[in-house]
Amino acid sequence: MDKITEGLGELSKQLEKMMEGMQKGDKGSSKQFAEAAAKQAALRKMLEEAQRAGEEQGEGVSKELQEAIDKMDQNEIDLVNKRLDNDMMKRQNDILSRLLKAEKAEREREYDNKRKAEVAQNKKRELPPQLEEYIKKRESEIEMYKTISPSLKPYYKYLIDNYFKELKEGQ
Repeated sequence: MDKITEGLGELSKQLEKMMEGMQKGDKGSSKQFAEAAAKQAALRKMLEEAQRAGEEQGEGVSKELQEAIDKMDQNEIDLVNKRLDNDMMKRQNDILSRLLKAEKAEREREYDNKRKAEVAQNKKRELPPQLEEYIKKRESEIEMYKTISPSLKPYYKYLIDNYFKELKEGQ
C-alpha cells in the first residue's frame, strides 16, 4: 500500500506539472499522456492485487478501495483521451486520500487485538456453596427416611426425625 500511495503522489505531481504547462499554452505531448496513463494503469493493477490479497486473508472488500479503483479507471480513460482538467485532479486527490485512509485502517487492523478470535474453552461449572450445602442436607434427609421403617406411627417418626437432625447438627 505504501508503494501505491507513493506512486500515486508522484503521478499527481506529474499531472499538476502537465496541467500548469497546458494553462501556459503548451498542449502536452502524447508521450506524456501515454506515460501517465500507463503509470495510472500499473497503480490500479497493484491496488486490485492488494484488494484480492486482502480478500484471501478474510479481511473483506473495502468500499474505500473499490471506489478508489473505479476513480483510477476513470482517470486512466481521461488520460488516454488527453482530458486533463480540474475534475480529474480533484478525483486524483480523492483517490490519494482514500488510499491513505485504507492504509491507516490496515495499520490499525494489524495492531488491534480485539478483532482476533479466541477458541472457546470448556470451563467446569461449579455450584455455589449455598446450593451444595442444600443438596447435601437434602440427601441426608432422604437417607434418614430410608433408615426409618414405614410401620412407625407419625409421632414416633417425628421423634426419630428430630433425633437424626440433632445428630447431624451436632457433628
